[in-house]
Amino acid sequence: MHMLADVPATVGHSGGIGTTPSLLWIVSAPRRPLRELPAATISDPLPRNSRPTLSGPWWRSTVHSRPDCHPYDAPILTPAAVLNASGHVANFADLLVDDRLSGARFRADKAAKLEVTSVKTGHGDRQEVVIAAPDKAVAEKWCVHIKTQVAPGAHVERHGKFVHVHVLQVIPPVVHESTPEGDYVEPGYLVLARTPRWGRDNRPEDANLVGEEPIRVEYRGYANPTSNNPFLTPPRPFNLLFKSHADTVDPIDQILSLATSPTAADIPLSHLRAQVDSHLAPSTVYLRPETAQGIYASFPLIAKTLNLTPPFGLAQAGKSFRNEIRAEHLLYRALEFEQLEMQYFVHPSQADKAHDTWLADRFAWWQRLARDASAFRLRAHVGSELAHYAKACTDVEYEFPWGWGELEGVANRGDYDLQCHAKATGTEFAVVDRTGVYGGGANAKYVPWVIESSAGLTRAVLAFMYDAYVEVGGERPVMQLHPTLAPELVHVLPVVGNKAELTAYATEVAGKLKAGRGTAELDLMTTKMHARGSVGKRYQAADELGVPLCVTVDDAAVNRGSVWVRHRDTREQVEVGVGEIEKVVVDMLDGWKSGADRGSGSRSQ
Repeated sequence: MHMLADVPATVGHSGGIGTTPSLLWIVSAPRRPLRELPAATISDPLPRNSRPTLSGPWWRSTVHSRPDCHPYDAPILTPAAVLNASGHVANFADLLVDDRLSGARFRADKAAKLEVTSVKTGHGDRQEVVIAAPDKAVAEKWCVHIKTQVAPGAHVERHGKFVHVHVLQVIPPVVHESTPEGDYVEPGYLVLARTPRWGRDNRPEDANLVGEEPIRVEYRGYANPTSNNPFLTPPRPFNLLFKSHADTVDPIDQILSLATSPTAADIPLSHLRAQVDSHLAPSTVYLRPETAQGIYASFPLIAKTLNLTPPFGLAQAGKSFRNEIRAEHLLYRALEFEQLEMQYFVHPSQADKAHDTWLADRFAWWQRLARDASAFRLRAHVGSELAHYAKACTDVEYEFPWGWGELEGVANRGDYDLQCHAKATGTEFAVVDRTGVYGGGANAKYVPWVIESSAGLTRAVLAFMYDAYVEVGGERPVMQLHPTLAPELVHVLPVVGNKAELTAYATEVAGKLKAGRGTAELDLMTTKMHARGSVGKRYQAADELGVPLCVTVDDAAVNRGSVWVRHRDTREQVEVGVGEIEKVVVDMLDGWKSGADRGSGSRSQ
């Protein structure tokens, strides 16, 4: 069962991830028992191979090409003290609301705008909220629930699987702009019509015109995005951390022991919960929600061990985990994901300049690897969207089929994180200005500010796959990945796969390419020899995987001691001597241009 339900057949700017056999296995739903886990996905070979090809360029760009940046690897299991100090235990939460009809739970900031329908009647126009139920039976239950529990006496009708609620007025909430979701100082209201009574002439009387007060239901400015239901609970925080316990005793057994103790019956439930939390606190650990906190908590030790003074950066790539209530769009939002993060430490006076520099460098990196650079943009956080710890933040976004989505955030976090850990541990996180160039004199101390670059590797793979997908001639799918991102760089194809002479020659050519190893950017060890099926189908399979070059071996080429090198995007082929094959392939990949003229002596295939 493949998770392509929310992916159109043609998506993106010149196409999208389609439904051809080679592309259907990009992401698949796990089989039992893993499919019982919400938001679980299993990446198949293409994205699994794309992750290292994408993380490699990131490491080269942020660490290997810079003398001031260093790799680091923090543990995944994070002590509770670290995340208590950072504020994650108390504040790392989404505001969630529950649908009072279906019970569905979703994020308040992902809710949809309420749709109110205007209906023409013989007595003039009226307003309705139309709620979509899964079927007629459920719609009938929802009708009864609204009329008896949610808004007793309201005028509600069922038409098929749709529930029609008669609305007299929509009073929007007064919103105080202090959080991304909004802090509702005064909630709004839906003013609903009452169920009409029947008069003496067998015609309905409008109860709202004969002295009865209309019905007012609290309204917070949004509705369930799947049903348009505005009857929701107030938003409340839902912590996103995955908690576990490092102990030789099962925590469930410890809880049962406390709950069944002789004194437990006389203890209020809230006090019993506090006892449980206190008892389990020493063994509590968390799966890290981000890689950065491991660096912040260890900052004094790292700086001392490596003898570092700002400006310098610490980078790491690895998995993080968040208890997302709702998975979205294949790999885009899931319970576990991979991050590429850089924490760059600077003197406070240099923070703005460093932020601008890192932002420009990171955006250039995305555009350099993109097929369509116009599908990537920068968007600065403004007003209430800016996190409480950030001085500034700008996102790199990609235009997915469902809209613009964040790929990376570049933020000036000030000294917030280091000060939090310093306060919690009583450790000095200040560094010494050995140069005196910042105006405080030699040996003056200061707490560095942090410029953070935080990218989602899993999201990046998805974005570049959407970006690369095109349909040539409206039907032939091609993944026009930049060679740096291609899971395999070269396929060597004997024209006739069962001809021993051609197969041996092709194997020798593949060996030459693998032995050459390519360049620092491109590893020709990913060369593969494929002999099964017609050569046309093998070309098509290579195109769908995003393989930039195919090296074809036929009888005439063997007799001349040469091969044909085929460019994926132009389908042009150029004949190359076997002795030159490695140099030509490396030059073509290093100077990659989609649709470039490959010169004379070429043919199309």
